[in-house]
Amino acid sequence: MGSIAERFKFYDNGNNKRIKENFQGYLFNQINLSDSEHPISFYRSDFRGTKFKDCSFYKNDFSRADLIDSVIENSSFQSCLFRYSELFNSFFSKTTIIDAQFKSASFSRLFFYDCLLESGQLQDVTVRDCSFQKCKIVKTSFVKNSFDEVKFEKCHFAEVDLSNMTAINLYFTDCTFKDLIIDADYLGSYFFKGTYFKEVRIKYRGKFFNLEMSKQELIENLFKIFLESNRYYEALNLFIQKNLLQDIYRSPFDITKRIIRQVLAESNFLRRSYQLEKIFHIYEFYFNTNVISIGDYYQLFAFFDELVVTDLTLQEQITIANSVQRLKSLFDIVNLSHDFINSVNGDVALLEITVSDQNENLFLQEFESFLKHLFDSEFSKEQVYVVIGKRKGSIIYEIAINASVGVLLLRALKISLKYLRSIGNELSQIVIDFSVTRKLLGEVKKAKSIDRLKQIRKFQKLSSEVVQRADKQNDADANKLTSMIQSAKYFPNAFLKSDQ
Repeated sequence: MGSIAERFKFYDNGNNKRIKENFQGYLFNQINLSDSEHPISFYRSDFRGTKFKDCSFYKNDFSRADLIDSVIENSSFQSCLFRYSELFNSFFSKTTIIDAQFKSASFSRLFFYDCLLESGQLQDVTVRDCSFQKCKIVKTSFVKNSFDEVKFEKCHFAEVDLSNMTAINLYFTDCTFKDLIIDADYLGSYFFKGTYFKEVRIKYRGKFFNLEMSKQELIENLFKIFLESNRYYEALNLFIQKNLLQDIYRSPFDITKRIIRQVLAESNFLRRSYQLEKIFHIYEFYFNTNVISIGDYYQLFAFFDELVVTDLTLQEQITIANSVQRLKSLFDIVNLSHDFINSVNGDVALLEITVSDQNENLFLQEFESFLKHLFDSEFSKEQVYVVIGKRKGSIIYEIAINASVGVLLLRALKISLKYLRSIGNELSQIVIDFSVTRKLLGEVKKAKSIDRLKQIRKFQKLSSEVVQRADKQNDADANKLTSMIQSAKYFPNAFLKSDQ
């Protein structure tokens, strides 16, 4: 096959009317139009697949132009006009957009990285499924726009008013704010990781929030209003935000369970499916933080394992199954944070480990040695785990273990397993099984086992020092233990029903 054809290059030919031109696949490289006496008009031109690199535009008209599948790097757009323009599936990197006017334009599937938006205006603009990372948005006017599913990560906002438009499902991760104004009626669909209330002003029904009422009271009142108005996922999000604001932790699981049951009773399938989708988005957004604990996720999975959804539409059943599986997969993909691991709070889980016959006795020695090394002087076997069963099938050990310790152990084993596989060892499989297992309940009814489980429950929240030691655990120790394991299953929900 022949090589991919070289891009056509754009040249400034002196014509200031480059309207309705086809620039598909073109390269705009080091084009400087900032000093043009008569700015070029790109009205209704096609920039599909176009790449802009190290370019400067000034007062250029991009009205009704299409930027689709485009890449814009290290460029600037100053005082440019985008009226009825279509921007779709394009990437902006290290680009400044200053004093630009976007009017009745459409933003869809755009990604902005390390960009600056300053002193311009977005008016009657539709923004859907866009992401901003490490961007600065300063003194930009937002009027009568429609925003939905827009993500901001490590961005800075200064003198920005988002209250004069419809803006829902905005996600802010580790952002900073200086005089950001938002509408209280949309607050339930704004998701925040990190602090945000100190530099945020709130409007309610067109007026600034009455400072005589605390922000905690406002969120509490909005929570009640949204719950009564069947704005379920917004109410759930405010419940979580109130925890953050008050620096306390109350499990959102009970309110989640209540809300889901109310949602499933909703006759309007469009509203029902939308609310369910957003509830899952909340749990996905706050995953791996201390905002929602690991135990809450375990309970959510257990709840859906037992939930009967056959009365729902096929699409809704697929949505629930996919959303649950997506959440579960995060436990395998994401490197769990210290705070998230610590959030288990002393629950008991089941670890089922299969080893070969020849490693039967040595395994328990290495298992205890590994944990002793992890906990140093803090280790007490009676508080951490108990072997409650052993059966054939090679040798399968059934170990009731402090859930936090189980998560740490699982993470260490997975890291070790990656190393072993990198040298050609395909020996073991280590997975989390979120099914609520009842197979051990008969054994744990023995008085001795119950007493031991109670001792395990008394084990307090793990200190960050222990977690850090787990990160620095001697690789050789983990590799030695992992090399004995043929497979391991971690059942975080194993004893969830034992308290009921």
